[in-house]
Amino acid sequence: MIRKAAVDALKATPGDVGLQKTLLGVLLQEAQSGRDSEVLEAGDALIAAGVDPTLLEQAAGAERSSIAAKELLEELMVRQRDAAA
Repeated sequence: MIRKAAVDALKATPGDVGLQKTLLGVLLQEAQSGRDSEVLEAGDALIAAGVDPTLLEQAAGAERSSIAAKELLEELMVRQRDAAA
């Protein structure tokens, strides 16, 4: 799976912004498909890698995202804020 490969690569190179963006794009697609647990798992990997909060905000605000996808991304933003606190 693309998501698993991206998560594994992100663990090896957490500061790779291009990889973070790629994984975020994969997450958006999976969120649209209702794969909530996979989205949250990969989102946690992004948070652990220190993803820029604005990337999550931009993804949550994407017009093409469904309400369910936006809710998942908002959950990830909450998790990120909690992790930073």
